[in-house]
Amino acid sequence: TSYAAGVLAGSMSKSGVLGNVVGYEDDTIVANSNAFLKGAQTVNPDAKVVRINAASFEDPAKGKEVGNQLIDAGADVIFTDAARTSLGVIEAAKEAEGNVFVIGDNSDHSALAPSCVIADNIYGYGNTLYTQIEQILNGEFTSGVIVCSLANGISVLKTYEDFASDGAKDELKAE
Repeated sequence: TSYAAGVLAGSMSKSGVLGNVVGYEDDTIVANSNAFLKGAQTVNPDAKVVRINAASFEDPAKGKEVGNQLIDAGADVIFTDAARTSLGVIEAAKEAEGNVFVIGDNSDHSALAPSCVIADNIYGYGNTLYTQIEQILNGEFTSGVIVCSLANGISVLKTYEDFASDGAKDELKAE
């Protein structure tokens, strides 16, 4: 879904500068950031992503600080992968008064800032765990890796309102 978030961000950005706030940097988060960039470049080949590591998943004040840094650097769409820290990024975007959009992570943030939260990247870990418990109880469980994807419904890019352009909607459907 990070790739799909990039397609949406690339279609919404006027500056071509996209922000990415992460709570920590590890291989998975860096891979998500890279997928976000690749998705954005499908609709805007010149798009660039400025990633800031907030070094916390629980610090909205730090999120607002780094959100403002990205806005000052020209980012007009910011993708978060920072849990509660993302709340500060949303606050910074709200204060930008309609000039900055946010794609949040892991829960529905649309009520916090309906004019700037355009989507959320949501993972359905609970449903996955429930399914595994059910398989164990039924004697059907097999070990292995479960990949979060749009195809299996574990990962969803939930979009709000009618922010996406028709071109972005076509790209999202194609991907």
